[in-house]
Amino acid sequence: MTHYTKLNTMNRVLFVSSSKRHTSFYYDPSARYRCVFPAEHLKTLGIDAAVVHFSQLGELDIKKYPYIIFHRPRDNSQLRKFLKQAERVGCTCIADFDDLLFAPELAHESPAVRSGGMSRSESTRQAKKYLSALRLFRTCWLSTDELRLKAKLAAPDTCCYTVYNRMPARWAALHRKQDIEKRLADKVIRYLPGTSHHIHDLSEIRNTLTEILERFPEVRIEIIGDLKVSQLGIANERLTNQPYMDYEKLPSFIADSWLTLAPLAANDFNRCKSALKFWESGIAGVPVLFSPLPDAERFDNSGLTICREHNDWITRIAELHDPDEARSGA
Repeated sequence: MTHYTKLNTMNRVLFVSSSKRHTSFYYDPSARYRCVFPAEHLKTLGIDAAVVHFSQLGELDIKKYPYIIFHRPRDNSQLRKFLKQAERVGCTCIADFDDLLFAPELAHESPAVRSGGMSRSESTRQAKKYLSALRLFRTCWLSTDELRLKAKLAAPDTCCYTVYNRMPARWAALHRKQDIEKRLADKVIRYLPGTSHHIHDLSEIRNTLTEILERFPEVRIEIIGDLKVSQLGIANERLTNQPYMDYEKLPSFIADSWLTLAPLAANDFNRCKSALKFWESGIAGVPVLFSPLPDAERFDNSGLTICREHNDWITRIAELHDPDEARSGA
């Protein structure tokens, strides 16, 4: 089995999250996209799918699940025990990664390290556990093509396949399109990092944000999440914060945005990321300005702009002031 379409209604699939949020894994964006949403998708296909936390595995009869997908597994005695048990009863176990977590040599590029939330030595230690776990599996799913290439280099004996992130139809339905004329009038630009670890990504366009605020007095910039405006050192009343909010509430904020920003620092870790921000905004018809990202560049869409240098951000924002251009990009 290489991807979801290889399954049939006779299969039962178990997704196993290793989220630090434990059984509250739904509130972990990574577990949501790689475990919860795929399980919902499989159910629409008539396939019995469930999600549990790694700590709950011992309570289950794994013989009931021909396929078990371990999201972000880390090597430890429990994982090895479960893999041996699964092999004895004929379960197919698959590793799943959606970030470049298994590269100890790139531990310094981890967002947690760059934001000061984790030491480099601890990041290296954890990366070694992820790498060791990856090599325990015969098959691994990766969220992007770039990440798949990295995984294949790290684990040559593992069969690696790209399985892109997906969103369930019920969540997409929450993105009710707002009146485009209202969005054009309000001109609210939003950045939705979720966690404070992305301060280094937003800092990449600090000068760009400053120029946007100076050149376009009618524009407001709003950051949603734990990242604090004060960390940027930009004093402007039109640059504001909204506190962290539940994922289910985000669609309404995205849908009434003029456009959204998706800046990323240029490094190997980020090159492996998924272009989630594109379809989260695109579903609502909101244009997105992205830093260069391979997973974003596979899309050919008027609502997506890849900004390779400072002037690209400014030029595109100036273009979107033209109502006709803004409508064509929505």
